Amino acid sequence: TGGWLPATVVGGAEFDESVIEGSGHIVVRFDACFCDPFGPSFWSQRFFALSGRDREPQAFRGLARDVRDAYCESLEMRVPLALVRPRAEEPPVPEVSLLCFRWCDYWSHAWSDYNVASDGMLEDVFDGPCSLREQLPGEYEVVTAFVRRAGDLEEVDALGIASVMRGANRAAWYFLWPMRKEADYLPAGAIEERAFFAFVERMEQQGFRAAWPHRPKLYRMLCGKLWVSEMCHHSEYRVPPTVLVAAADLRRDARSCAERAWRALAELHQKVWGEPSAAVRDARGVVKLGFSWCGQDVLPFAGVESLAAQLETLLGRPGSLQTSCLVQLRVDAVVGELRVLC
Repeated sequence: TGGWLPATVVGGAEFDESVIEGSGHIVVRFDACFCDPFGPSFWSQRFFALSGRDREPQAFRGLARDVRDAYCESLEMRVPLALVRPRAEEPPVPEVSLLCFRWCDYWSHAWSDYNVASDGMLEDVFDGPCSLREQLPGEYEVVTAFVRRAGDLEEVDALGIASVMRGANRAAWYFLWPMRKEADYLPAGAIEERAFFAFVERMEQQGFRAAWPHRPKLYRMLCGKLWVSEMCHHSEYRVPPTVLVAAADLRRDARSCAERAWRALAELHQKVWGEPSAAVRDARGVVKLGFSWCGQDVLPFAGVESLAAQLETLLGRPGSLQTSCLVQLRVDAVVGELRVLC
């Protein structure tokens, strides 16, 4: 979270031309209330109505931290010297105002270039190479909402937030994983898929254009793997033959469902690639779920019996809200997997 805020200079300047904004740093004090998601609620901090557990230091990035220091009524920070202006001057209008949604627990996860619950990933996006800070130094503002569950999204006052944003342009960034699982089974950083995209659509209606990681329609297509079973019909896309299996069909007769899926794969393989498929008894491939992350819901199979069992395993997992599953021919002799971060 950042932008132009009233402050008082309390320290001398340290000149350093390597600072992205130029000039160096200076220490200032912001006279306002600040509350860190690490601590209890604002009111329990404000009036010190802490429970017994909250009085004890808690684990924070490998160290013990007093939760009571998560609230303060003033804050001293070292800021870029170039971003300090006299209060008499009107602060410049930012080029862009960003509303950022991220997981509340930013301290428990190691650095990662893909995990949305990792603070390191967000630091890279906001402050790293080709970041917003590097491209638009001092010309943007960020308001961050720390999310614990889908219900938190319902409490977002989009119009109230928009009223205090000053940027010439407005957008929303979503560092959350849409998943098709019940709330009690969701991992850190995840929100139930239908609730997530319904919220994104409401924010669009309020003028917050989704700009990270993608536009809503494209993001849903990518993270749900909805494109795979369509694009595999065209050889130029180099997508392995893939078919979609409905959960309703599987629950009626898993064996018959697996046989139909394999026959469809064999026909697709021959039609698109012009090559005969292996006999049913030699079938090898993978079953996988959409709206799932980090390879959690990908299982191999060898033969129709194995395929039926793996389909039942994936679609029968506790808390699953999945209505379909992908069955894909295996790609042999894989040397590595290419990951594209965009």
